[in-house]
Formats: sequence, C-alpha cells, structure tokens
Amino acid sequence: MYSRSVTLDSSSRIYQVPEFVQLACTFSSTLTIRNNHGTFDTKSIMGMMSFNPRDGVLTITGEGSDEQTAVEALAAFLSGKA
Repeated sequence: MYSRSVTLDSSSRIYQVPEFVQLACTFSSTLTIRNNHGTFDTKSIMGMMSFNPRDGVLTITGEGSDEQTAVEALAAFLSGKA
C-alpha cells in the first residue's frame, strides 16, 4: 500500500472529474481518495462526482502492482503538474 497527501490550492484540478477518472483507470492498482468526509473510488465517475472536497488536504492511496506510479500520477494531476 502506498499513500500520499495532496494539499489543494487555486491551481488544483480536482473538479476535472472525467479526466481524473480516465487517468486513474489506466492503472491496475486499486486507488482511493480520502478526506475528512469520506473515501471514494477514483475509478468510479459517480463516486468522484459525489466527492466534494471541503478542506485542503486529500490522501490518495493505491494498492497493487503499480501503486506508487499511480498515486504519484494522480497527485501530479491534482497539483496541476501533469
């Protein structure tokens, strides 16, 4: 299991849900995103659309053969660096 915290700011792309889910689906690992309000499946468009971050810190967790690569790619996407 590999996790990374991401702090959202004005350059974050958290609301680009289709692109985020599409990126998550390119990886074989199980990927979740969590904040103080719940944990959501990053590969579920409906789950991610219901995800409403109200605070600035999220945790992305991966479990599987490409977990570190996947988590880092999602973190980069959210940070606007990918």
